[in-house]
Amino acid sequence: MPRGGRPQWRSGGGRGGSRRGPDQVRAPYNFVPLAKEVVRPEWGHQVSQDVPFRDARCGWLDVDIDLKTPTFIRGTHDPEQFFEVDGQPAIPGTSLRGMLRTVVEIASFSRMGQVNDHRFGYRDLRNRKLYLSKLQGPGGPLSCAGWLELGEGFDEKEEEGEDGERRWKITPCSFAKLGYELLQDLARDVGISRFDPGWKQSAAEKYKAWGDHSLEAWARVDAIIPHGRSVERGPVRVGDYGRVSSVDSKPGYGTPGTVVFTGQPTPYDRRSPRPGRKRHDFFFHGPELEPLRVPYRVRRNFCFIHSATGEQHRNEIAPNEEWKYFESRLKEGGRVPVFFLPDEKEPGQVKAVGLAMMFRLAYEKGPLDLVKDWQDNYEVLAPDLAELLFGRVRNYRDENGAKTDAQRGRVSIETAAAEGSVQVSEQVVETVLGAPKASYYPSYIRQENYPSAHVPRDGRQPDYRTYEDEGARVRGWKRYPQRLEVGKPIPAPRRKDGTVNKKVLTHFRPLSAGRFRARIHVHGLRQVEFGALLWAIDFGGEPGCRHGLGLAKSLGYGGVTLSVSECVLEDMEGKALALGDLATEVQAFESFMRGCLGGSWKSSDQIRDLVAMAKPLGGEEAVDLRSMTLEPNNEFQDAKGEGLALPPPRRQGDDRGVAEAEQKAWSSEQAEREAEQQVAERAAEERRRASLSAEDRCFEELQAAEKESRHLQLMNEWREAGGEEEAPRRLAARRFIGKPSAKWKKKNAALYEWTRLG
Repeated sequence: MPRGGRPQWRSGGGRGGSRRGPDQVRAPYNFVPLAKEVVRPEWGHQVSQDVPFRDARCGWLDVDIDLKTPTFIRGTHDPEQFFEVDGQPAIPGTSLRGMLRTVVEIASFSRMGQVNDHRFGYRDLRNRKLYLSKLQGPGGPLSCAGWLELGEGFDEKEEEGEDGERRWKITPCSFAKLGYELLQDLARDVGISRFDPGWKQSAAEKYKAWGDHSLEAWARVDAIIPHGRSVERGPVRVGDYGRVSSVDSKPGYGTPGTVVFTGQPTPYDRRSPRPGRKRHDFFFHGPELEPLRVPYRVRRNFCFIHSATGEQHRNEIAPNEEWKYFESRLKEGGRVPVFFLPDEKEPGQVKAVGLAMMFRLAYEKGPLDLVKDWQDNYEVLAPDLAELLFGRVRNYRDENGAKTDAQRGRVSIETAAAEGSVQVSEQVVETVLGAPKASYYPSYIRQENYPSAHVPRDGRQPDYRTYEDEGARVRGWKRYPQRLEVGKPIPAPRRKDGTVNKKVLTHFRPLSAGRFRARIHVHGLRQVEFGALLWAIDFGGEPGCRHGLGLAKSLGYGGVTLSVSECVLEDMEGKALALGDLATEVQAFESFMRGCLGGSWKSSDQIRDLVAMAKPLGGEEAVDLRSMTLEPNNEFQDAKGEGLALPPPRRQGDDRGVAEAEQKAWSSEQAEREAEQQVAERAAEERRRASLSAEDRCFEELQAAEKESRHLQLMNEWREAGGEEEAPRRLAARRFIGKPSAKWKKKNAALYEWTRLG
């Protein structure tokens, strides 16, 4: 598969085989895989701010930061200007701390701590197994319609008590599709001259366009699935489903009901209709049935997937534009039109809720669940290396309730000041910095045939692993591969009326060149811990590696190198550590990791991929580091249709050579450790024997001789030898013989008499 040059395309992809689909998923990011087992140092529970270890290091390092590509860190007062302290460009210590901590987490096989417990939504019309089979049957939709309103009492969070929100309930009713042509006729009938529901717009925009005019209407409904029928032996529907054949605003024309709007995801033009485009809204009608309860879990998932928080590391749950419009109505005591799936296992309640007939569903698991499933000892409270260096706050629960386990870090970083002059870019960069969506499973979920860029097929359909599948794995730590040069800015998209949507643009003026210096303070770090920090600074001395710092890393901004220029350090014995001694500290960390992993640390996928993405790509190699587009063709959907997945990061060099070199180093370390252990064991044995009495030493000699069946020979040798050691030897022999039989005494009469002397 081509990896360089222009993006490759092939025919046969897309709908109907007429469009040309992509040959691979492309993205400006990639992933370092999670380690199966979290490495937790055995001394972690002994770490203290007050009582240092014998091999603790204290002091500071000065680190030079060289900007290799234009870099920008947002200022506190002017978001377009670089961060400043006293009017001079500077780099916050928190930015450097977060950057180094991530590298330490990956390199030391630590737990992935920064993972939100979000639930992503999906509406994947290309994936029948995942989505269509749950909402669409052969005779029509499996979803039902109803009115959402507040119920009595308060909801309770799982294991956490009341959350202060009123319960939700849904009153089911019947519904029918109301075509756009009929809907526009109804709009003109009530006095709305210009109303086009086929524009790309949200439901909230449709309601605003309808204004204060009544949504009550009378219609003739042709029932397709009457109440009580099953669809493909699936769940029994609640309420009738049909189509409106005619509609009027005047009473008595037919069945009374309410017009309900849902969003229009893609434009519909009746003059040149394209298959698959939505061309109708809805008419809710009929008798209202027994209300159904909405469990807290269902409501929580609904709020997650209808929030404007994105899919990054935001903790707040703020409603998106559409749900914000309906939520205000709900809180004021009104009713909101919704669609839902009844819960067959728990009659009287629903298992999913949405704002459209083919609504978004919530995955049963989120990224945090998959991380916990993969990392066996994720929940163990013992700290990992990254937590020992930079601190932690862990919230957990035990039989006594909610608890917090906090540990202060022993590494602090000062704000980095500019060394000499820095060059500020003459032009303001104007670009779109869209956040990647973790719900896009071809990139964020490890597919079954990894590292292939194609997934297996189930018949004609790609068989993707998703958050819904048992045994699914997240890809790991997201990293932005480094580039030799920054990419072209991404222009703003156009609205449906042709104007440019400047709201999504980000403006900033980066530094094009310069050097900064930061001071890193360390307090009581053990040699292995200090070595981990030093390794993260320059990736263990790997040439050409860069860190990613600040804004717009997806376009190649923020490529920096770090190097230690000065240090003042000493151990607990007062011995100073010079710059030349730091290599030994790094070697101690590498040796520790090889010991934890049986010699396969540097050649592991984690380290190989981390280093690979830290080495900058340029020219033809960097072509694939672009975001896929939504317009004019939706490359994200096309890639799913082709069964493509994000390939692993490109590695440079020979994997076999790295593995052989590491195995050789590991074998040498093993031999040294075994030799040291033997010397230590001999010394310990000598100390033990020195503490024994003469009689005890002789007794142990007899026990050893017995294993070779020569104990009688040894005692006779002692009897004949005599000398100063005869007395303790005789006592040891008497103790060893004990009470022998008459036969033994007769056979060894001389020896027995000797033991009785004295």
